[in-house]
Amino acid sequence: MVTNASGGPLFTGLLLVSVLATGQPALAQEPRVIRLVVPFAAGGPADALARAVGPGMSATLGQSVVIDNRSGAGGVLGVEAVAKAPPDGATIGLGGVGAMTVLPFMRPVSYDVLRDLAPITLVGSNAGVLVTHPKRGFKTVADLVLFAKANPKKVNFASAGSGTSIHLSGELFASVAGIQLVHVPYSKGASQAITDLLGGHVDIMLPEISGVLEHIRSGALVPLAVTGNKRSSHLPDVPTMGEVGYPKVVSETWFGLIAPAKTPPAILDVLHGAATAALKSPHVIKQIELQGSVPAPTTQQEFRALIVAEQAKWKLVIESVGIKQ
Repeated sequence: MVTNASGGPLFTGLLLVSVLATGQPALAQEPRVIRLVVPFAAGGPADALARAVGPGMSATLGQSVVIDNRSGAGGVLGVEAVAKAPPDGATIGLGGVGAMTVLPFMRPVSYDVLRDLAPITLVGSNAGVLVTHPKRGFKTVADLVLFAKANPKKVNFASAGSGTSIHLSGELFASVAGIQLVHVPYSKGASQAITDLLGGHVDIMLPEISGVLEHIRSGALVPLAVTGNKRSSHLPDVPTMGEVGYPKVVSETWFGLIAPAKTPPAILDVLHGAATAALKSPHVIKQIELQGSVPAPTTQQEFRALIVAEQAKWKLVIESVGIKQ
């Protein structure tokens, strides 16, 4: 059941169907499915987030929430499908940092995020971590920055390819720290980059925590700082970039629920209530944390503000480096 601001019932079951269809409560409507578009293939992190929150929303709404995987173009195709869908609440989607705040500044896309999409809530986020090979001898971020300033372009950083979040994180760090790093992109993705980092062939990397956690715990990689706003529960002894003097180096992979821009506010409120209720469920929280992410329910306004801030940050990095795809 979803309640209104006073705590009373707003609508349940069949009543929701009518609100989704007309924006006005009425009885005797046939139930219909709500399509949740995931902009990546089944089995990946984004898909896992959707399959964690979808059933929870379904339980609250009394409607079936089905996953529609629309992979391609780094998440752009899925977000595009949501932007072009009828604004009736029957289609929502999972939008990520790449397709919503990075790729629109690197290549033409058919949508304007702030004009064509309505943020519902952030679902989950996954911070990165600055890691290095033990043989490099860097014990702290200060050690790394001191060496890099004394030896311009003598430290390289690996990424999963030009324009990826790992690449942008490295460029953001270099810019804020005032150092010159050499970018080493891996066209085969993050796994190959991590393999070469483990072999000592590259010096540093800023991947998602979940991708290198086992290597940190084994001692194969040395964590210097996490790139989230607060310490990670997976690495409680590792400081944030802010704690070591670089508060502007915040880089997280996140996904949130979105709808077509002209979806009626009443429908958005219902979807928001169902999503945030699901994200507070112990079962859903556990599922999200197993993916290495942190559940992060927000208000609609907070999610929009995050998108605006992330667009401004990554636009500046992309334009300063001249990254194109």
